[in-house]
Amino acid sequence: MSTLDLGKIKQLWRGTWSASNSYLPNDIVANNGAVWICTQAHGVGSSTEFSPGKRDRTNVLGKTIDAAEINVVNVTVSTVNSVNYFFLDGRQTPSLTLYANVHYRFYQKDSSNTGHRFALSITADGIYGLNGAELSSASTGYTYQYAGTPGVDGSLDVVLSSGFVGTLYYYSANDPGFGGAALTPKPALTISAGWRGYQYWDQLTTGYQFVGAYSPTTQYYYNNIVEYQGATYLALSDNFGTFPAEPTTGTTAPQWMLLVGGDRRSENNAVGWMMNKGPIGWPYPNGNQGNGNHYQAMKWISRSGRVYNHGCGSNYNHGVDFTDAVVASSFPQEVTFNHVDWWNSRDNGGPGRLVTPDGMPPKCIQIEAGYQWAHYLFNNGEVWGNGANSNGYLGTGDASNAGLPKRVIGLNDTRIVKISAAYGPIADGHHVLALDEYGYVWAWGDNTAGQLGVGNVANNYLPSAQRLPRIFFNNERVVDIIAMGTGSNGCSYARTAQGNLYAWGYNGVSQLGTGDTTTRYRPVQMSTSTWSPSANNGILKWQAAGVGAYASFMILDGNGFLWQTGYDGYGAAANTAAVSRTTLTKSTAGPAGTINNFWLVWSGDTSPYYINFIRTTTGLTYSCGAGTTPTSGNNVLGYGTVSVQPAAGVLITASTNPLSNTIGSSYGLYNIVDVYMHLSNTGTNRTVTWLTSSGKMFSQGYNNFGELGNPGIATNATNSPDELQSSTYNPVVVYAFPGTKPVQLMPSGYGGTSQQVQHGMFAMTDIGQVFAWGSTKSAAVNPGFEGCFIGYSPTASVGTVATGQTGASGTAYGVFTPVAIQYAR
Repeated sequence: MSTLDLGKIKQLWRGTWSASNSYLPNDIVANNGAVWICTQAHGVGSSTEFSPGKRDRTNVLGKTIDAAEINVVNVTVSTVNSVNYFFLDGRQTPSLTLYANVHYRFYQKDSSNTGHRFALSITADGIYGLNGAELSSASTGYTYQYAGTPGVDGSLDVVLSSGFVGTLYYYSANDPGFGGAALTPKPALTISAGWRGYQYWDQLTTGYQFVGAYSPTTQYYYNNIVEYQGATYLALSDNFGTFPAEPTTGTTAPQWMLLVGGDRRSENNAVGWMMNKGPIGWPYPNGNQGNGNHYQAMKWISRSGRVYNHGCGSNYNHGVDFTDAVVASSFPQEVTFNHVDWWNSRDNGGPGRLVTPDGMPPKCIQIEAGYQWAHYLFNNGEVWGNGANSNGYLGTGDASNAGLPKRVIGLNDTRIVKISAAYGPIADGHHVLALDEYGYVWAWGDNTAGQLGVGNVANNYLPSAQRLPRIFFNNERVVDIIAMGTGSNGCSYARTAQGNLYAWGYNGVSQLGTGDTTTRYRPVQMSTSTWSPSANNGILKWQAAGVGAYASFMILDGNGFLWQTGYDGYGAAANTAAVSRTTLTKSTAGPAGTINNFWLVWSGDTSPYYINFIRTTTGLTYSCGAGTTPTSGNNVLGYGTVSVQPAAGVLITASTNPLSNTIGSSYGLYNIVDVYMHLSNTGTNRTVTWLTSSGKMFSQGYNNFGELGNPGIATNATNSPDELQSSTYNPVVVYAFPGTKPVQLMPSGYGGTSQQVQHGMFAMTDIGQVFAWGSTKSAAVNPGFEGCFIGYSPTASVGTVATGQTGASGTAYGVFTPVAIQYAR
């Protein structure tokens, strides 16, 4: 030990910091490659509770402490299977993590709590358990105090000390079983030490430490340097299990910074996120599984947050030129943005608040793209758009088309965290919803059916974006949004923190779930007579599909059951009858009660031929819906021959109901994580592609231009199924990409009347590479640009399975084996 005497200031060198030591002001320690000085005395904490570190922006080890903050948990009581349970923030008997020195208040203001006082104990079921007792308000070292009356103004205040050891259980002081003690596993409150080192230590000097190749099982600290896949990264905060090249979201600060790019990965060129997938890191599954019908242009976000357009583009949708001219390029081009407001934000010493999580220039976190337009969301909350704009879809306050992106006006300095645009049919008449960080909904664009929710049907040019009052949602905070349908078929959906559902806009087939077919100009809550979030353990997933007279809305509850409202002429609701419904209706058919995911896929065209693919808790795959189109023999339900599929508008019979049979079991089609349907020729030729958790892909259906991604299959063949030569009536393996694992799918094209870049598939792999296969582009349209959409031009020797296939007129080309797109890795 040594002391540095500066007169009135004496600083004591204490060596390397240790969790087992107590420290006094002016003690100096070394930790995480830096030197720190103690600013407040503190005793021995739990693990890393008081450790010096740079975790004020992102702390993966636990919650930082704010003494003034009260963390509110709303308690209600509901009956499930004839048993009463406590619901915390709308969830039935969840297990939670409580942090030491954090103030929690459990409110029991809801009338359902009457006579059921919320209490805590170290014993499951408290006083009703063996030797159980309630925590004492007189105990030292922590706060435990109940006030008021349950069901009126009751509340329990809890502040646990750092020295509190053990697990807590919640229960009713008046009744047994309310805390789920009979459940397996028992719901519990796990106690964790909150990190608050930034309150006790200031950094004096910094240093860097190279710690070798990155490993997901190693704890890394601020200023650690690692090598990962040929590149070098610097840790911006303490982190564990966060890969250096992972994309970040608008709510999570980056934990690594690229120092030196490597041969295998460039952050600017490596693809991190495809379009129409929702925001990066969004906690809720994507609500629209349709084909965006994007015309000759595919877009994605790089791992550094940049935006790229791939394909020749047209009608202002490319974003790389101020005109609507076709952009000739067979490799991705960057779409650029002028973030003037960010340069005036507090990140740069200005007055604005549109800051970024890391203080660096804004990064794109979401792209929504349709037939002739695209919208972009950045991690500082800015929203931009380009493309056709006849009804003010771009939110620029006018109706002028824009080849280069323009920023939405009317949002002011509001931080938007998600956007949703109504893509699908070949039409520009769409609307856009935006959700801000406080749970308010904003809207602009087409309003023919009142889909903006502002109370009228006037198209919304000036002011551009309008915020819907929270009273429209019964003063509940909105947590997710879906925009669906175009023009006079547009409608909108919102989900609140309480699990309630609101809808507005066109309602011709009861897709709003209101019990009628009346179009709504303002949000209305879906019928509560059928759907209750508390009684059904909340919502695991929601999706909307189709347009106009074929629109459908579906959710998966926390108990493994599907609910549907709207059109269901093809049995996609997984119910016993293929009939339309006016309110959310629960299905008890087939695998009901064991479902943990579903994909309500649709072509993105005006055709109603959508399908539901269902995954159960055991990983098996089920399907129901429109297996084939009336004018072709392309079966896309995933099993059997076309002869056992229902004709258009005919109910699947009990003998052929796919809900009683799993699909693809002999092919390894287990644990699907993504699935899309793409089409050509106005819906008559369809192809479905599945992606499994292992990275294996399967396709089935139309294969005239290599859409199945397997060169061993003859076009539109009907052979017996195997991996190298199969029929279009059974799943066939898509050729794998050596050394990579596909992690996302995205279909290309639109349902026009000719083969013009409208029938292919893109796949993003874990190393940021993009592959594509299927039809490329008609040589008769924009000659010389054939192949630019998927980054590959077939040679002159078209007509062979190996290199390409001519269309009926000899004008269209296909790529039968997935090919890598240049500069997309």
